[in-house]
This record gives sequence, structure tokens and C-alpha cells, in this order.
Amino acid sequence: MTGPRIIADDFGLCEKHDNVIIELIKHKKINAVSVMVHPDLKSSSRIDLLKVEKNLTIGLHLNFTILLPNNKITNTSSRLLLNNFILKNNNKIIIQNIQYQINLFEEIFDKFPDFIDGHEHIHIFPNIFSALTEILTARPLPRDFWVRRPAPSTLSDLYREYQNAGIKVIIISFFGIIARKKLKSLNLKSNMNFFGFLKLNTTSKNFEKIYNKNLSLLKNNVTLMVHPGDAESLVYIKGHSNKIRALEAEILKNSEINLR
Repeated sequence: MTGPRIIADDFGLCEKHDNVIIELIKHKKINAVSVMVHPDLKSSSRIDLLKVEKNLTIGLHLNFTILLPNNKITNTSSRLLLNNFILKNNNKIIIQNIQYQINLFEEIFDKFPDFIDGHEHIHIFPNIFSALTEILTARPLPRDFWVRRPAPSTLSDLYREYQNAGIKVIIISFFGIIARKKLKSLNLKSNMNFFGFLKLNTTSKNFEKIYNKNLSLLKNNVTLMVHPGDAESLVYIKGHSNKIRALEAEILKNSEINLR
């Protein structure tokens, strides 16, 4: 990667959100999507629209926490994190679930994911990350494949993200830094700088200002996470307001961003 990358997370969650993301792709406001896979997507025209987009990076958004058709594990992110320190996690089941989602992605898109990340960043939680890297190192990978590392690369960026979203930034970034070292030792690629942590449960008077600040910081080798969508969607993720998804979409649409 050389230019900036704006990744829309949660593609596949619902048709209304997906249609908003597709429109932003067409207007060159987004150049990557991270897809929550489930069997209903096999026959979806939205997937066909993604496939024809040139220069669009399509990744797998590993999901262990949102109930979608044929999920093999659903849990809370806090419980998944707790499992790494107190409870025993069944590594065999984790591997099976990751492999299932990879296989389903390949069925839907006729290719291996361009990258892999996780909903609520669960892919870098130690047990899940260990299972993921075990799968990746056991097979040939596309030359440009990478794993998303959710951690700012400088202390100033980390502090800004902490101000935007609180203590979760420190926790996730800690695991992201550990993951980067492991990925490097395994000769697996990852992104460089990363930001886009925000409080997504309720709007605040500073939200638009913070969001536009993130957009202004885009430069080469920056990966920005976004979650645009439709306020009228009936699909709701706890802690993530659909009104905020719609506000993100509006800010992106009206921005001067022009990704190629």
C-alpha cells in the first residue's frame, strides 16, 4: 500500500447499510470494504456490485459476536477477551469458525480475501490471533494479502485516538502492537498507521469536527476505519447508533475525498 485507504467495516450486515457503502465506493469516498460473510450473500446483487468495482480492496471481517445466519460462535467482545486470561478457549472450535468464514468468503467472491480483520478487532485477541495465523501460515497466500493491525503507529496518533474514543484504544492498540511483531516474524504483511476509533453509541457536538479531522490526516500508508450506513435500517448493533452511521455517510459524501 502507498496511498491512503478508507475501509468501510460491517458490509453484509444489512441491505440498507450496504447500499450506502456501495454509493460511497462509486463516488470514490471509500476504496476498501470489510465483509461479514453469511450464506445470504451468495445470491445478493450487492456482491455483484462490489465485484465490478475496480481498485476496490475486499476483506473478511471475522465475526464472533454478531448473530448472522450459520455463525458457529457468538459472544461478546469482553467475554472473548476474558477467555484469553481466565477461561479456557476451545482452539479447535475457533480454527473451525475462522476457516468456515474464509471458505464462505471464497465461495461468495471467488477469491481469497485481500485482507482479514475482525469485528470489534477480535482477530488480534491472543487466542483468535493464534488460530488465525496458524491457518494463514499453513497455506499459500496472495502476494499482496495483509492482516489489519488496529494500532496507531505514533504516540501522538495514539493520544489523539485515545481522546476520541477512550481506554478501549489503549487496550486494542496494545494487542495490535503485539500482533504486528508476530506478523512480521511470520512474514505476513500488515498495514502501517491506523486510526478511526470513535465513540459510536451517541452523537456529540464534536463528532463531525473529529471525523473531518481524521479525513484531513489522510496521507500515504494511512488506513482509516469507517462505519457508514443508513439511519432507517432496522439492523442495530449494540453500542453503534444507526444515526451515527448515517452521519458518517453524510460527512464522507460531502468531503473532498477522491480515492483512486
